[in-house]
Amino acid sequence: MKPRIYTIATAHLDTSWNWTLEKTLEEYLPKTAYENFPLFEKYPKYKFSFEGGYRYELLEEYYPLYFKRIKEYIEKGRWFPAGSAWENGDVNIPSPEALFRNFLYGNGYFKEKFGVTSKDVFLPDCFGFGWALPSVARHANLIGFTTQKLTWSSFCSVPFDIGKWYGVDGSFVYASFDTRGYQKVFKKSVRKNYMAATKLWSNIRKYNLPLTAIFHGVGDREGAPREESVKTVVREINENKNKNTDVVSAFSDEVFRDIDILLSDEQKNSLPLYDGELVSTNHGAGGYTSRTMSKRLNRQNEMLIESAERLSLAAMLLCGRKYNEKMLDICWKRVIAHQFHDDITGTSIIDCYKRNWNDYFLSLAQAAEELRDAVGTLAELVDTSSFKGMPVAVCNSLQFNRTQCVYLEITMPGARGFRVFDHNSKELMSTVTKKDGDTFSISFQASVKPLSVTLFDIRKASEPCKLQSPLKVSKNHLENDNIKVLIDQNGDISSIYDKNLNKELLIKPVSFALFDYEGCYGYAAWEMVYEQISVSAQRRTHLKNIEIVENGKAAATLKITKSCADSLFTQFVTLTASGKSVNVFNEVDWRCLRTLLKLEFAFTAANKNALYDLGLGIIERPNNTKRRFEVPAQMWAAIQDKSGEYTAYVLSDSRIGWDKPNDNTLRLTCMHTPRHWYRK
Repeated sequence: MKPRIYTIATAHLDTSWNWTLEKTLEEYLPKTAYENFPLFEKYPKYKFSFEGGYRYELLEEYYPLYFKRIKEYIEKGRWFPAGSAWENGDVNIPSPEALFRNFLYGNGYFKEKFGVTSKDVFLPDCFGFGWALPSVARHANLIGFTTQKLTWSSFCSVPFDIGKWYGVDGSFVYASFDTRGYQKVFKKSVRKNYMAATKLWSNIRKYNLPLTAIFHGVGDREGAPREESVKTVVREINENKNKNTDVVSAFSDEVFRDIDILLSDEQKNSLPLYDGELVSTNHGAGGYTSRTMSKRLNRQNEMLIESAERLSLAAMLLCGRKYNEKMLDICWKRVIAHQFHDDITGTSIIDCYKRNWNDYFLSLAQAAEELRDAVGTLAELVDTSSFKGMPVAVCNSLQFNRTQCVYLEITMPGARGFRVFDHNSKELMSTVTKKDGDTFSISFQASVKPLSVTLFDIRKASEPCKLQSPLKVSKNHLENDNIKVLIDQNGDISSIYDKNLNKELLIKPVSFALFDYEGCYGYAAWEMVYEQISVSAQRRTHLKNIEIVENGKAAATLKITKSCADSLFTQFVTLTASGKSVNVFNEVDWRCLRTLLKLEFAFTAANKNALYDLGLGIIERPNNTKRRFEVPAQMWAAIQDKSGEYTAYVLSDSRIGWDKPNDNTLRLTCMHTPRHWYRK
């Protein structure tokens, strides 16, 4: 095979960043169309790649004539809908399910509107790439991955130019890791371009790989590559017959398709390999936590929409209820649009988030209504003729058995109290926690099988439940048959004793750690500074008050109020009757400037490595180093004691940034407030 340089013309667009979506719609998106059209007419061999189904949908809605013309160029093989995705999104914060949906909706749209799909993940400008990504991509029937961002801040530098990237499950995609900047201009030559030529001959010499790929184009405000660059590429394409190296005007996935088809098995087996993650050292580490509201709303949406889908499917199959696919797809697409790499990461101006957070709440409301209606439909299947009170449906949308405390509110005139029974009339541990006129707040322990709806009988009663609960609570401790929790004089959890393991889990109290934090001047929202978190916390919270706010049969809760400077911290520490974990809900009224907030967990379990949840498998990482210190995890991180006898887990509902300063300690980043302001 004759050596080739694949030139990929692109115009990277930040859907929002230092500007709002409105600015993108008014100026940058149409600019991408009308600046490329003359180049297509003047240079018949020019090809252009543009990613993001969402952007095409916006063009279809707001610029139908441009959209029609783009469609014609796609049919002629000139314009390519690149990257397979609905939006050019971050890949560390979204769940694997959201990543799958991103590719499903992106290529689904391309297939519907243009009759084509792409085979690549095209992410010129993202802030690190997790180990789950190649596995997700391969299972989404994609074969390639392209970026130029590793040259910015990758903890392992750039593994190779073109090769194979293996995911957590052992599957791989071809990867082009070093395409250089997407704003590149070929002024005089492609063949004599230093980076293109150096990469090509290095690939030939090391791996018998006769090709390389390189970007040229514009960004981040879109448009088209400079005509000078297009002219150079086309001129050198016309010279291919007389040259030792071919220049190709290529679509974004063309190099991967050609590797699959044109290379021999021997050449494919000689490709360099990388098996692991490609997270950023610092550029993106701050984005795991910046503008934390987005992370929380994103995770709530991901979980709620998926739950609504599962129960809606069950209601369709069992009851004939119409599956509202259109509405659920709209909810997903709205959320995925905000998983854009300068949106979910918290690196856009605040004006963007006024719209974004409203969109999150809209999807939450719509998904919640779909879930409620599906559960109600399924509940109608249950024979409640033996019930003596009010039937209450409880759903479990997960794939394992769950026993938890359920909270509900009932209004019933004339009632004095309530007790709770299952469908076999077996009484369950329950408590009336509050009475306000005819309205009662009730908690009870419910067990529900996987992916199911269970009905419970809420009966009026003159006397409370008399079942014996294993729970014990005072202002400084919570206890059941599995766990004993102690609270110290500062209001911190100072001891978690696992009765089943006969082990103490903490070597010092769980506490909020506040660091004096300057952050990075140039990239305040994006980055985190190793030296500034590699010290002991300068401040800790101080106790204001502890009170018992729940002392029920099914659950007991302490409300612990703390302060530091002008910030107020409220923790609700809960233990359920049969629980094997301690649940802590944190409310933080954050008013500390130039401060980084972490929750510090120091365990008796010790290991130089920790386990982190990828959502699609697990990754093991060592203690902090200068190259990899702040790292992402989906839902949990853990330290497995080096003896192998036990593992201490910390689960988080929405925060994803972690670090591990020593063998015993995990720290969860809660608030990222650098000194240097980011825009407005």
